[in-house]
Amino acid sequence: MKILVTPTSLKEDSPLEAMQILREYTDDLVFNPYGRPLTEKELLPLLQDCDGYIAGLDWITGKALAGAKRLKVISRYGVGYDRVDMPEAKKRNITVTNTPGVNSRAVAELTFGLILSLVRKIPWLNEKTGSGQWVRYSGAELNGKILGVVGLGAIGRIVAQYGKAFGMTVLAYDPYIDKDYCEKENFEVSGLSTLLARADVITLHVPLLPETRHMINEDALARMKQGAFLVNTARGGLIDEEAAALALESGKLRGLGLDAFEQEPPQKTVRVLQIPIHFRRQRFQFISHTFTSFRADFTIFSALVQPHFPDPELRIMVTTSSLVAKLWGREPSVMPALRACARSCPAQPEAGLLPRRSR
Repeated sequence: MKILVTPTSLKEDSPLEAMQILREYTDDLVFNPYGRPLTEKELLPLLQDCDGYIAGLDWITGKALAGAKRLKVISRYGVGYDRVDMPEAKKRNITVTNTPGVNSRAVAELTFGLILSLVRKIPWLNEKTGSGQWVRYSGAELNGKILGVVGLGAIGRIVAQYGKAFGMTVLAYDPYIDKDYCEKENFEVSGLSTLLARADVITLHVPLLPETRHMINEDALARMKQGAFLVNTARGGLIDEEAAALALESGKLRGLGLDAFEQEPPQKTVRVLQIPIHFRRQRFQFISHTFTSFRADFTIFSALVQPHFPDPELRIMVTTSSLVAKLWGREPSVMPALRACARSCPAQPEAGLLPRRSR
């Protein structure tokens, strides 16, 4: 069995237990030679003859899938499917899984780290002090300010809780908002236009879809408060970067924190990268040791075990039960379950399942 492994944090020499299990399962592993998400052209030759695919943020197009005649399963090392041609995967009977929830707290902490860095100008002040300058600067306080959370899913909820802990009023927008939850947590349900107009800090936690692409455009920026802060740790493409650069230059935006860009890695010529002081950029800083280990467990579990359960609901239940067990501390790792399931799964290539390596 041949498996392609492309996430940049899962390297050939990784000591993670999940990778050790993967090596026990098969010795025919192909790794990402570029150290970044793969384009369609780069993915095509790597994916050929692969039975399984543990996928990072690669562009998994219909053309790439069409060339992967043996592919049975794609296990996404993350939450989003926006870079996977799902109709083509379904057409080719390729199981696609993800790792929902495993990085929620890590991303939420990064989000608030960016917020604090922006409103207090922490990186800028550190740079100035390190260069021998003694700058007097009065930063903004979060207490009493309004936090606008766009997308109240797993990550958005944690960010909203952090905002409440800092004494902020939380406005929440989500097309599928849970009003009972918001009432319980004392979050104010808001329309998007109202949120943009009222919030001092706006943070994005939505998927990249046709209807959300450039949701923060020139018109949306014009509706924001003068001197608002904007943070995006979700997906590149949610913000019109050119319009955001103009808003920074004019002072409409006082600060912009990005962990996602329309083109990744971004080119040096991208306008927002040329704006000093206000623009703070981080990439892949949502990754922590605990998160990397946990997500690797979850992703590899999905790749090896899920295809052996023909009922989609059962596949979800198997993975989710392992996730919940780990979260609640009932199992120190999902690896014992992975090891047991992987060794007991029958080799049934004729049924479209990943064959286990002979021992």
